[in-house]
Amino acid sequence: MTDAAPSPDLSSVAVECDLDERPDMVWRALTTPEIVAEWLGPNTLSRDGDPSFEVRLAPEEGGTVACTILEAIPPERLSYTWRIGDPQEPGTIDSVVTFTLTPNRSGGTHLRIVHHGLERAARQPPMLMLAAGRSLRGLGPHARPSARVRRGAARAAPLRRLPLIGLRRAA
Repeated sequence: MTDAAPSPDLSSVAVECDLDERPDMVWRALTTPEIVAEWLGPNTLSRDGDPSFEVRLAPEEGGTVACTILEAIPPERLSYTWRIGDPQEPGTIDSVVTFTLTPNRSGGTHLRIVHHGLERAARQPPMLMLAAGRSLRGLGPHARPSARVRRGAARAAPLRRLPLIGLRRAA
């Protein structure tokens, strides 16, 4: 994986990588509450169709994040709001995270994560979240060396390893 390259657009961060797992397996890692808790953090993601949920990050990573699913097209695209802070207070980050999954030539998944609406975050201490104020470095063996990270002026903290190996056994 390469280091982030500066982007002229400071309002969004995009990360792309190739994973060995099929899109349906990656989709499970993005939408199953127990698996999301392993790589992102404790959450209230629901299986009953409720689009609103919260992710509880450490205070230095932004604390509680309020999310609402905007689009879910299994196993191709997942998009949700990402709000850190009280909308009535200065410093609130109101943004959208979108995951796009595309089958790749090797039978795995090309994963693209875009976090939009970070104008305010780019002017604050670095606590971006690519799906949580984190980067894809933690994907380790799942991210091929050709993975690309593009972002503006902000720095992302490490992402916990996405537990895709466990999905093979569960599938």
